[in-house]
Amino acid sequence: EIMHDKATSEPVRVSLSYEHHYHLFLSHIWGTGQDQVAAVKRQLVLLVPGVSIFLDVDDLEDINSLERYIDETAVVLMFLSKGYFQSRNCLREVVATVAKHKPLVLLWEPDATKGGAPIEALKEELTCDRSRAILEELGSTPEECLECISGPHTRCVLSTRSVHSVL
Repeated sequence: EIMHDKATSEPVRVSLSYEHHYHLFLSHIWGTGQDQVAAVKRQLVLLVPGVSIFLDVDDLEDINSLERYIDETAVVLMFLSKGYFQSRNCLREVVATVAKHKPLVLLWEPDATKGGAPIEALKEELTCDRSRAILEELGSTPEECLECISGPHTRCVLSTRSVHSVL
């Protein structure tokens, strides 16, 4: 069913500023998040006609342009699952989100049977030697990324359990 504006009962309409091509960028690690973010995109497209959502399998033309795709997006959704903070490309997306001060939505998968991990394990991933070295190459630090994730640009933090109960 299409989402409606509570005040007017009209279908929700979305617009983009001239510098954006996408309303939402879905950042995830393929191994533990691909199916879930594909479902998120399908549901949002059904609920909000006209929404433009970047998903790598649909929209990625050049892996070297991840930062440009972030720049061309209004809001970033990071799907936090096991391995997210150890992926070089995910960390590139985190650093670009931090650098551009993009509004951020965090969607966390806590269920290990679905590729999830406890929040503490995800924080440990971000601060491990491998991630720290990648972030250093990208000109950032785990502390800077943690600050972003828990800072003023984070608009919403959800677990997949709460999303499933809504949908």
